[in-house]
Amino acid sequence: MTKPAAGAARSRLTMLLSVGLVVTFAVAAALAVALLVRPPAPEPSRGAQPTRAAFPVAQPVAFVIGDSQAMGSATINPNSTWVARGVAGLGYLPYVQGAGGTGFVTARPEADLEAFPQAYELWTKPKTPSLIVIEGGGNDITAQDDDITDAAADLIEVARADYPAVPIVVVAPIGDGTGRRAEIADVLEQVAEDEDTLFVDPRNWWSEHDLDAYLVDAKHFGAYGHVAAGAYFTAALREAGVPVAGADHH
Repeated sequence: MTKPAAGAARSRLTMLLSVGLVVTFAVAAALAVALLVRPPAPEPSRGAQPTRAAFPVAQPVAFVIGDSQAMGSATINPNSTWVARGVAGLGYLPYVQGAGGTGFVTARPEADLEAFPQAYELWTKPKTPSLIVIEGGGNDITAQDDDITDAAADLIEVARADYPAVPIVVVAPIGDGTGRRAEIADVLEQVAEDEDTLFVDPRNWWSEHDLDAYLVDAKHFGAYGHVAAGAYFTAALREAGVPVAGADHH
């Protein structure tokens, strides 16, 4: 009676071993397939640079000297005038000094305001400007040409002494191309040539560009006029040879 029982046990053992072998083979086959189709490991990035913190770069400053065309009025702040907008259009941060009603020769003693060359010594000036813009002459209509010439030259020379490597732009009075303002434009053009500065001549912009439509009085723009004239001034500065702020010109 023990032999049949022993045979049955061996049969069950043989069956279990067979099942085990089948399972083992199936697992091995699955692993082999997985190894064959596994995507390659990503290569390490080449030339990767460590991340560095970004620091703000100081915007180049334009030191603007001028009368009410640059300084504005009760409703127009200095950074919104056509002169300031013009330099800002080339990427400069305008730093404006001056006073309405003053000029190269003309002062306003009743308001304790000096003419440009004398006022220059009193102003707080930027430490390291990248551009100097001198706009004015419109209030010097009663001054003599020689006096305007001397005062403008004096201002350029003292500014150049303070900032020897900084380009200087002389800007004539804006106007309709006629009268004493146009004559002063001629005087300042000669000064710019003698002093080897750049020169921008807006003497006839009121008529040439129809900007007189934006005048709120005989000589001054409202807000829209400053925007419109500022665009023309940016183009004129570029045409005169003023570099875009931050450009490498060495």
